This record gives sequence, structure tokens and C-alpha cells, in this order.
Amino acid sequence: IGGGWGRMARLANGDWISVTTRFPTGSESYLRIRRSADQARTWQTISEVKETGRTLDNGELVALPDGTLLLTMRSLIAGQSYRLPVYASGDGGASWTYRSNIDTSEGNGTDGLWEPDFLSLDDGRLAVTYSNETHPGYNQVISERISGDGGTTWGAETWAVAQIGGGNLRPGMSQVAKMGNGEFILVYEVVNSGRADVHCKFSADGVNWPPGIGTRIPLHHAGPFVAALPSGL
Repeated sequence: IGGGWGRMARLANGDWISVTTRFPTGSESYLRIRRSADQARTWQTISEVKETGRTLDNGELVALPDGTLLLTMRSLIAGQSYRLPVYASGDGGASWTYRSNIDTSEGNGTDGLWEPDFLSLDDGRLAVTYSNETHPGYNQVISERISGDGGTTWGAETWAVAQIGGGNLRPGMSQVAKMGNGEFILVYEVVNSGRADVHCKFSADGVNWPPGIGTRIPLHHAGPFVAALPSGL
């Protein structure tokens, strides 16, 4: 069984939770949840999330202030159905209950939704950015939605990144972090620009982003990740 696309979140007690995709031969991919109680040195599998007849990937975790752990992902039947479901756990990832769906694209030949990324905002709300192929005239945009109730419902879609006027550029694989100066940085690849060149944008609140495709980061290509250090860097 192959695996990939790892993401992690830290619980209030200091334990770490990870999600990875598992690719068994001859059946749908699913997500495996593991836990570490020794600063990520060793890991124990505690649960798995599967959806019958659908392939799962791009798992993403966030720990809410009340201790609830949320998990989202892309769930699809290729060319027919694309969803970004949210599951919740109240026992540190040992069990999961369906909570909501961030966005849906349904129908034969439909376009895809991919790579959701959670962001906890300063005002207590939860944001998610994700790759979205569903808008006519745009090869792909990075969409954003906001939840004020812990991921139970989601507000209207806005665009964090889109080629002005549309076109063949594909911004995607978004990742967000809060910097030491209080601002938020958004990094993402732009396929069909160089070698999937990585770009960035900055926002005071994590919700309102400058228009356009953003600023290219030299020498960085494809699938970026960003994190803020305790020093503020």
C-alpha cells in the first residue's frame, strides 16, 4: 500500500495528530490518522476515514479552541462528483463524525475541487482555502470560505487568488500561516507559469487578499508549504 500527502496538528495536551493518504491496490484511497505522544518520534494508528465508492486525498487537520479536531479532504468520483467534506472528532482523532461540506461540484464531466487548507482567524472564526476548477473562463482559482460555528456551516465563496480577467493559469495547493508581525502569508503554486512557480500574497486579516496572481518567490516550484517559527520568522 502506498501513502502520501501528510499533514499534522498539535493537540492542547501536546500530542501530535497526523493524517496521510493510503492507496491500496484495487480499491479507493482513504485517510489514516496517527497520534504521537513523544514529540513526533513514534506514531500509533488510531483511526481511518473512508467513504464507500469515493477516493479520498489531500487530508487537512485543525484543532479548535474547544478541543474539537476537524478533518477535511477532497472526496471524489473522477469526472462525476467532487466534494470537500468536514469530519469532527471529540476524542483526539480516535473516532470521526461527519459535520459539513465546504463545497461541491456534481455532474458528468464536472470540474474539480482540491487541496483544502484550514486557517484559524484572529476573531475565532475558521477559514479554508482550496483549489477550484469550476468557474468558466478560469482554468483554476483559489477560493476561500469562512465558518463562524466551528465548521458546521460555511459562508459565501470569495477568491483569494485568480488570474485577472481569467486565463490558463492554475493557482493551487494553498498554504497559509500567521507571521510574527500579525499579518498572514498565503503561498501557492501557479501551474502554467514557469515550472509551477510558487507565489505569495499578504493579508492583515486572512480574509481580504490583494487581487491578481500575487508575487513570485524566486527559485521555488510546486507544492509549497509555509510555517511561522516562534521567533516570528
